[in-house]
Amino acid sequence: MTDKKYIDNLFNKLVNNQLTEEEYNKLINIIERADHEEEIKQFLEKYLKSEQVLKNITSERNDDDVEKLFSRVIDGIEDEKNVLQSKKWNLGLEKNTTHKYYRVAAVLILLVGVFYFFKNDFIPSQKPAVVNTTNDVENITLKLANGEVRVISQSGKKDIIGEKGSLVASQNGRQLNYANKNDSKDLVYNELSVPYGKRFDLVLADGTQVTLNAGSSIKYPTRFAKAGNRKVYLKGEAYFDVVEDKVRPFIVNTGVIDVEVLGTQFNVSHYPEDTHINTVLVEGSVKIYEENNKEDETSSRLLTPGHMAAWDNEKKKMTVEKVDVSAYIAWKQGVMEFNNISFHEIRKKLERHFNVEIENKNQFLENQVYTATFKEESLEEILNAFREDTPFKYEVSKNKIVITSN
Repeated sequence: MTDKKYIDNLFNKLVNNQLTEEEYNKLINIIERADHEEEIKQFLEKYLKSEQVLKNITSERNDDDVEKLFSRVIDGIEDEKNVLQSKKWNLGLEKNTTHKYYRVAAVLILLVGVFYFFKNDFIPSQKPAVVNTTNDVENITLKLANGEVRVISQSGKKDIIGEKGSLVASQNGRQLNYANKNDSKDLVYNELSVPYGKRFDLVLADGTQVTLNAGSSIKYPTRFAKAGNRKVYLKGEAYFDVVEDKVRPFIVNTGVIDVEVLGTQFNVSHYPEDTHINTVLVEGSVKIYEENNKEDETSSRLLTPGHMAAWDNEKKKMTVEKVDVSAYIAWKQGVMEFNNISFHEIRKKLERHFNVEIENKNQFLENQVYTATFKEESLEEILNAFREDTPFKYEVSKNKIVITSN
């Protein structure tokens, strides 16, 4: 455990603008650890009342600087609250809400500290500032055509401005909209990445609606060419509601197979750890084929509604079967529906949904097959439901759960 005096010293150096970048990162890590909760509470109470904090905020700052700082702090807090809600609070193992708000207050202090620590490199207002108090793997990020990466808050409302100052897209809460926003003649790509524990909606330039599931990313043009295909690149899982265009087919590339449509609704799931790439058709029709092998009839399938095409990554073969579509798209509403699948598969879905790591040392449980539906249950409640059928023990350490036999 970190020494209490050391933590106090870090806070003191923070409010006096003496914190190094290495010390700042250490302080962030300390605040994120649950075993320092009481110390953090004490130091926050102490330093929130500190005259030095008020002095730093009001001195050597004009009104414009204060407004910029305020915007950055608010954006940072919203991002941090979303991260916290998608992490430990969804476990259902900690009911003390005071703990969460002390951490949010800590983020406020830290953001103020960051502002002064980097005050000589303050980003001008013409380039939107990004305050990132956590790893990018914890945030929704948007990679622009010039390589710039921006953090997207699920509660944000703003315009996305491109390199040349033109309007690329607009964000309203959990949706990023490119429809009728970009009149550029250049074909350039953006990439939206959604971490574990979150979902996000995207409207492409042609009006096609996409919902990205946790742990997914999609690369797409900010506008589609007037001729040719409308092609996007998916890693993870997404639900597509494609605007019909008989001249320009819509193609989802997974790196292994292509899913081609004219206008329809379907779900594609392709996570790196999965053995299959699944495409479930809700309505319309889609053609699925091995990448760059469209004309090979042996490796392509025409899918009809209510069916799933599963591409086996090892055998390089595709199978088609009739399925209950609702089980494969329930995630859009935050519902987890498991239909006759192994705990091994369920475990991976729980990891993505709750943003946790689950290590299972109970081999018997790993191979058990279940059918179940969970809506608003915490992870603790879900694990306990499985324990009623197959008894096991589990321990929680930070953001990791280890399951063992009884």
